[in-house]
Amino acid sequence: MREKKKKNKKDSNENFEEVRIRSIAAFSRWLIKILSGVLAIVFTWLKLKGISVSPFMNDVFSRTLFQVSIWLYFICWIYGNLIDNKYQEMTFKKAPNQGRFPLKGIFFGVVLMLVFGILCWVDDFKTFSFVLLGFWIINFFAWRYFKNEVQDSLDETEKIYREKLDIYGLIKFYTVKEYIAGRWQYWRFGIGAIVLIFICLIYFRKIEIGIASLVGLPNATLLPSLTIFLFVLIFEMWIWYFRIKSIVGIKLVEKCQNIKAYNISFVENKK
Repeated sequence: MREKKKKNKKDSNENFEEVRIRSIAAFSRWLIKILSGVLAIVFTWLKLKGISVSPFMNDVFSRTLFQVSIWLYFICWIYGNLIDNKYQEMTFKKAPNQGRFPLKGIFFGVVLMLVFGILCWVDDFKTFSFVLLGFWIINFFAWRYFKNEVQDSLDETEKIYREKLDIYGLIKFYTVKEYIAGRWQYWRFGIGAIVLIFICLIYFRKIEIGIASLVGLPNATLLPSLTIFLFVLIFEMWIWYFRIKSIVGIKLVEKCQNIKAYNISFVENKK
């Protein structure tokens, strides 16, 4: 009887944690969608008013390439965070911050969206490159804050999987943990910051014409848009590689888990 009560209490605690995790995940998705929706509405309103995004781009091709880069960055950033939220919700067994969404998390989300909006309204590329560097640095501190905020939850989740001897759950957990807190994040943010500092120096020292000539560009006006396009492409490919690797790993583990469950069921039915 006592063992049964303990089991019921444990099951009740697990269900309570699941509710907390779903709650905080739902609020995270809501916040991402609201902030991105507001920014998209502002962009649309500016377009209808005839106000140009990237007004410092005079060449049509440069402006188009630049705008594609900005939208690509925006879409990858928003949908990437929504995907991360989904798989973290599936894997966590202990809710971060006792199931309450921290105010600092909201603060970082709002600040990042505001800075992203500023990126589209600056009137010269030198200012743009410095604002982009600021956005990158804020993004790094936001990730560091998130990593520290969920550390206790990660530790508790690992403990729960180990106590249950849930090998499949533990493998999925380590896959998600490597994505959230892996050293590759430091390398990505560090190298990205170095690249952006170099870009800032190019335009601060006004040597873009010499750089364009050095790399063989026929027109120096192409350099800003091409630089940003390559930056977004390379560093978003970097994070999406690890994101897709994490998703594929989880899917493969779930496939193995389903095959094992099917085999056990088949053997039992045969008996």
